[in-house]
Amino acid sequence: MVGEAYFKLGQLTDAEHWFKQSLAAKPDHIPAHLTYAKLLAKSNRIQESEQWFLKAKHLDPNDSSVYQHYGQFLSEQDRHEEAVDVYLAAVKLAPNDYEIIFNTANTLRHIKRNEEAENYYRRATRLRPREATSHMNLGAMLHVNGKLLEAELSYLEALRLKPDDMITQNNLAKLRHLNIDWLTEENLYRSGIDINPPKAFGNLANILSAQSKKKEAESAYKKALTYRFNMADVHYNLGILLQEQGRYEEALQSYRYAVQFRPRLAMAHLNMGLVLVQLGKKQEAIDVYKHCTTLDGTGLKDPKLHESTKISALFNLGRIYADDSNYEKALEIYFEAIQKMPSHYQAQSLYNMVGEAYFKLGQLTDAEHWFKQSLAAKPDHIPAHLTYAKLLAKSNRIQESEQWFLKAKHLDPNDSSVYQHYGQFLSEQDRHEEAVDVYLAAVKLAPNDYEIIFNTANTLRHIKRNEEAENYYRRATRLRPREATSHMNLGAMLHVNGKLLEAELSYLEALRLKPDDMITQNNLAKLRHLLQQKRAVGP
Repeated sequence: MVGEAYFKLGQLTDAEHWFKQSLAAKPDHIPAHLTYAKLLAKSNRIQESEQWFLKAKHLDPNDSSVYQHYGQFLSEQDRHEEAVDVYLAAVKLAPNDYEIIFNTANTLRHIKRNEEAENYYRRATRLRPREATSHMNLGAMLHVNGKLLEAELSYLEALRLKPDDMITQNNLAKLRHLNIDWLTEENLYRSGIDINPPKAFGNLANILSAQSKKKEAESAYKKALTYRFNMADVHYNLGILLQEQGRYEEALQSYRYAVQFRPRLAMAHLNMGLVLVQLGKKQEAIDVYKHCTTLDGTGLKDPKLHESTKISALFNLGRIYADDSNYEKALEIYFEAIQKMPSHYQAQSLYNMVGEAYFKLGQLTDAEHWFKQSLAAKPDHIPAHLTYAKLLAKSNRIQESEQWFLKAKHLDPNDSSVYQHYGQFLSEQDRHEEAVDVYLAAVKLAPNDYEIIFNTANTLRHIKRNEEAENYYRRATRLRPREATSHMNLGAMLHVNGKLLEAELSYLEALRLKPDDMITQNNLAKLRHLLQQKRAVGP
């Protein structure tokens, strides 16, 4: 407490002295670890500070206050992704701690995980219903998430508790102005609910879905189905909504209902196949795609869409075989699609996949022919630019290859895959400094793409930017926590950066996921030998 008093007075030298006295008296005293860590952060001794937080975490992994203060530290260092993980760990330990819940919401909001942030602000209002700040922040989050009527209620509750709050007053004024425009089209469909409920709810759901109001759209689709369950279009649209959210089992059920009530709805068959592939049910997907190609389009309202969808089913059927490295079978399917495709079919992707199959088989002349066919069909087709560029690099036509990467970048400067493949090309040419810049541009466009994050870490490591590489390996482990390679590489980077205890934990996690990995076993043995040497020498 003496140290804390000096810390509050800004007398950091005296504060540090007394924190050390506390730790000398009881080396496992958690509060002293935390206050000393905060002092070190205040003194801009960031690495030392983090080590004391980690020591506290090691001493008592079940103390929520440790995670709370460590999360605050990470947020102050602009390491918000890591901070969220730490706060969520704190929530598990103390699910009814208001400060933890509120700080978790703030940090989730900072990294645009808006739906989760909204849920945590709701929890905060339940824990402290008379805290105006909680209601104001919940209102702001509902506002961002497009739930405008709910947002208005939250702002009003905040103002009831704190009538003079200018921020809430301004937010409410902006919201009410927005509501005037927002209500027009939506109210058009809402007004029809009493006249034709199933159709009105279905149309309303489509509007809400287009506005990215996923939960409200889902509710409206399901409400429509309570009035008339045999509406194939509503089941199909609900399936798309669920598929976009990665809820594949539920989406599959919706598509099954869609084809049950309209057996010739080709798009529902096609999407059912896509979902089955996502679920790892490849044989079922193959059966669905094959059935889709046999559907009769006679008398349908949109026969062109129907015939194009059947060709797309062949395209995706071929991709299943290509993904299993059965390129000869894939080519057989692709050429069947080319033979059957109607004149209006957009064939650039199909031609590109033919080129890719030939490329994988090492038949580069045939591959180049089909890549050129793809580009002739659609000169701005980005995937064909990238696959053709890779073929040219494989053929040692380096300057030509780079020109195609740059053309792709010019066509779509916001396509992360362009930067990813261009970065890989630069790395293969040993132009690692340039590759890093390109990968970092890709990260800005796709911050949650595992391959991009992992390749960025590898390239940073290659040019000895070790602290940055460590941070990107951490991100990779968060994106795919069950990927042993990520944990192994993070362990190796922590090892290089001298963070030996953390490195040991990463190696152990990698071995838990992949116990027989010899590289990780060897790295761990070397690390433990080094730790023994350090302990023998003493502090």
